[in-house]
Amino acid sequence: MKIKNVELRVFLERAKNGEEEALGEIIELFKGYIIKEALRYKIPSMEFDDIVQYGYLTVLKCIKSYKLESNSFYGYVIRGIKNNFNYMVRKHKTNRVVYYDNEIVDIMGVDEFSIEEHIMIYEDVKWLREIIDTLSEEEQELIKCYFLEGMKLVNYAKVKGIPYSTMIYKKKELLKKLQGFYCNNK
Repeated sequence: MKIKNVELRVFLERAKNGEEEALGEIIELFKGYIIKEALRYKIPSMEFDDIVQYGYLTVLKCIKSYKLESNSFYGYVIRGIKNNFNYMVRKHKTNRVVYYDNEIVDIMGVDEFSIEEHIMIYEDVKWLREIIDTLSEEEQELIKCYFLEGMKLVNYAKVKGIPYSTMIYKKKELLKKLQGFYCNNK
């Protein structure tokens, strides 16, 4: 159902006063958009209906917080739905696999690992530590600063007093060395 702006204002006023019929009409107006957006997200801990319900709740929050004198209510709600769905993804991606348009957004599913997977990860980490212990102090420091602490390579080169191009070369050589260890182990 398409609501014209004059009708929408009346529905909004009634909805803000708590009239359920007006709330239902406004939610119905955005139902198609909510379903379309909800289809884009797959979160293992949530059913499709839960995601849709989250969209409906967003519309209710938008009705409550919208100022009648403001700009387009349609744009306000659409932006609210997108923002809240993105918030939902960020909230769930810290320890689960989250998909957005069938692409993996983040994998941190430690809670979802079996005992066998935990043992395999432990063995891989143990092996990686042994390999890192065989590297020179300079290579270990590069791994620590660049890969673990996230220092930019250009900044690390400045700290070490080495030209940036040389640091890029050292990083590439280190990665080749680690790749060689990995290929020989597997």
